[in-house]
Amino acid sequence: MKKTKATKLIENVALKEGKSVAEIRASMQEAINIAYENHDESAETFWSQWNGRPPTPDEFLSRATKDVLGRLKF
Repeated sequence: MKKTKATKLIENVALKEGKSVAEIRASMQEAINIAYENHDESAETFWSQWNGRPPTPDEFLSRATKDVLGRLKF
């Protein structure tokens, strides 16, 4: 199975931090859950795309990266 860019990114962070991929995913999920539960109305469009649940780290990274790159002009 081909790894996604998000998976590769998480693996690279784990390697650099000297932690397991599971530890990095758990930390990311905790932060995502907090952000999801405490976002303001200006971020509703971003968070609403996951239909009432916080995204996984892979989903979050994929979408956030797409949003940021979409705003850059090359």
